[in-house]
Amino acid sequence: MDAWRTTVSSFLFSRDAYQRPVIPLLLVFAAGILCGEWIYLPPPLAVLLIGICLFGTAWSILRARAAAVVPLLLFFFLGWFCITGFSFPTFPDHHVSRFAGETSWDITGAILEEPVAGPERRHFVLQVHCLDSGRRQIPVVGRLRVTVFGAGGPELPCGALIRFRSRIRGVDNFKNPGGFDYKRFLSFQKIFDLAYTDGDKVEVLSSGRFSGLWPLVEMIRGKIAGEIEKSGAGPPVAILKALVIGRQTDISPDLREAFSRAGVAHLLAISGMQVAVVAGLVFFLLARGLAFIPALTWRGWVRKVAAAGTLPCVVAYGLLAGLSPSTQRATVMAVVFLAAILAGRRHQLMNTLALAALAILAAYPPALYSISFQLSFASVFFIVAGMNTMKDRLTVLPNKWVRRGTGFVLVSFLAIIGTTPLTAYHFNQVSWVGLLANCVMIPLVELVAVPLGLGGAALCGLAPDLSQMIFKAGGLLLRLGCFFTEKVASLPGAAFHTVTPSPFEIGCYYALVGAAGILLRQKPVPSAGPGQEETAPKKSMTRAALALTVIAAAGLIADIGWWINRRFLHDELRITVLDVGQGNAALAELPGGKCLLIDGGGFTGRSVFDTGKMIIAPFLWRHKIGTVDTLILTHPDTDHLSGLIYIADHFHVRTVWSGGEPADTDHYRQFMEIIREKGIEKFDLTRTGKARVINGVCFEFLYPPDDFMRRRQTQPWRNTNNNSLVTRISRGRISFLFPGDLMEEGERELTALAGGRLASTVLMAPHHGSKTSGTAFFLSRVNPEIVVISTGRQNRFGYPSADALKRYIATGADIYRTDLQGAVTMTTGGTDLAIATACGRPPDFFRSSLFITR
Repeated sequence: MDAWRTTVSSFLFSRDAYQRPVIPLLLVFAAGILCGEWIYLPPPLAVLLIGICLFGTAWSILRARAAAVVPLLLFFFLGWFCITGFSFPTFPDHHVSRFAGETSWDITGAILEEPVAGPERRHFVLQVHCLDSGRRQIPVVGRLRVTVFGAGGPELPCGALIRFRSRIRGVDNFKNPGGFDYKRFLSFQKIFDLAYTDGDKVEVLSSGRFSGLWPLVEMIRGKIAGEIEKSGAGPPVAILKALVIGRQTDISPDLREAFSRAGVAHLLAISGMQVAVVAGLVFFLLARGLAFIPALTWRGWVRKVAAAGTLPCVVAYGLLAGLSPSTQRATVMAVVFLAAILAGRRHQLMNTLALAALAILAAYPPALYSISFQLSFASVFFIVAGMNTMKDRLTVLPNKWVRRGTGFVLVSFLAIIGTTPLTAYHFNQVSWVGLLANCVMIPLVELVAVPLGLGGAALCGLAPDLSQMIFKAGGLLLRLGCFFTEKVASLPGAAFHTVTPSPFEIGCYYALVGAAGILLRQKPVPSAGPGQEETAPKKSMTRAALALTVIAAAGLIADIGWWINRRFLHDELRITVLDVGQGNAALAELPGGKCLLIDGGGFTGRSVFDTGKMIIAPFLWRHKIGTVDTLILTHPDTDHLSGLIYIADHFHVRTVWSGGEPADTDHYRQFMEIIREKGIEKFDLTRTGKARVINGVCFEFLYPPDDFMRRRQTQPWRNTNNNSLVTRISRGRISFLFPGDLMEEGERELTALAGGRLASTVLMAPHHGSKTSGTAFFLSRVNPEIVVISTGRQNRFGYPSADALKRYIATGADIYRTDLQGAVTMTTGGTDLAIATACGRPPDFFRSSLFITR
């Protein structure tokens, strides 16, 4: 037993740099998760491989022989196996996913979590119990993500048993290259289907709550949230709830944006500081109280008993805080630290950090892809590594206050250095004022507001009046913090948007920072006192760091050269029709790097889903595009205009081209206000010319006629669809026609006006393939070789219609559909045309009657 105790103890708490086994185990476990995300490992084979590795590891331990490779293989296959159930799920016959389709069901189930409220909607996860078609009841298992529309309807607490009628829909993504994988995101939560209903159609069968630990925790969190809400209102209360119980749903998007621009968004999540406050305070109070017990003092057990008493408090607070990845990391690290005290050993901080990451990934492998997991561990890793590198240099500073102040600033600086590429990758925004804001906000929030909030929560049931006073004091401090944050965030250029770095570029960045850290650590430190000799640098480590610097720098230079060539030195016209659901959006990249965006897609109510923010902007940033030279608005309907609002507001836009037709909508007014504020030039092309040539690409504007607004007064058919700006883009013999949402009357007039100029290689199907568009006489003049239909999957309009599809097929053109094939990218040098789709499916596949009749 002593040998086993020694082995386990050294595994967790060794101080020797060469005995940190958790770090390589963590790396290979994460590598296994990455492999399992893409390659299926059959469970029988996985069990066999894991069994062989377990046997090899046990044999090595029993024989007291060194074994490095076999344990690494064991953890690699464990990681691979653990992620398989999420990446390649299998469903039993009675799983709810088996019943997705056109049939509506009476769905009965229990709410698994507190609903998240949004504008005119709520959403939550439902554990489904039963489906009722009206003729039979089917017991089922599985989860649904349910969205309830409207402000009406009953309260829906966690644990409530509810019933409503809805179809069960499979989860689908917007299929754009490199786009957010919403389907995978939900599958990581074991959710594979969606359901939608109205609030007044939901029936609450029982408001009883689940039995078990987590529902009890949710009930306690709800009561604390209610007490905090009694102390006031507004942003301070929302932030206090986030800091005490980890509930961030009430934090407004504007406040999040302000904290993000100021570089202090991490303060809105429970992190190591809150857990450290709880652990340190409980440990201190217990140790002081136990010191008066002679039996414990004589045996030297005070610290051990205090650590044992602190352990359940730390775990309880971790549960109360909602167990976000950052909270999990801090809780596991605190538990390991306290366990080291119980074991009578000193822990190695890097080993402890690795153990926390390994424990989280073992419990929930998809956490590896979580933004908060990545940011949390990156920041702590860089703080620990950086402070270890700089500790000798801090000792030479003149006094302890200077050393403490420098160390505090250095901690914030190291966290920013460690998380900057991840922040740019996930949020495309970097704050240059973050160091200043953190120096003010961290003490205010973490050292004052958080202890007040925790103290108020602890007194909720014991002294409600005192608890309210404490919450109000915390809210007042947070109000000051919000005021300071908003002022800092409003500074010119406080934060700037960045293009999305690739994983290769992030790797090169970390390689350069790591090499700099090695060189800094090897550099001699001036002697702190007489008679002390300078530390000589290790030449081998220096050479390795220099070699790493050269390799990473060469990789970055090559990467930059590749992107410069792709963005600015190419001689091709690239047009990408994006998948924006039920709407239109296309990016035209011209020779020399100029970019034009034709429409921006959109849904009713940008606060619900902003296609500009969620689809178009990430696509542009991934392709290193920060400037959109021209926005072309075909007409001001929501499904063409809405996405352009975010682009005009967050990108460098020089001009806007449109037909000049206004609209009495909030979206149009907001768009025009941004144009005025940003000083963007706007051209109404029916009045300023009919053709332009940019970098060898010709833009012809064929419609509407100059006096269409006057004619509209007497011709009712001239609605916004039939007044669409029609643009023909050509390079050499290849041409593209964008007719907006023209309908039959508009097509007829366009044909009479444009005549032979309509002939085009590629036709963007008018009005998403509706039956009143793409008429035979119009198609005969265009005579397209390619037809691209931009439409939403299973949209409520039934687009594209079967009649329109038959007319397009009759032309002999190849048909591409964004709802089925995703984004369509067309590249031409002027003589031929290359086409690629996000899903890689050929157009011939969609000629079958299955897709014509839908």
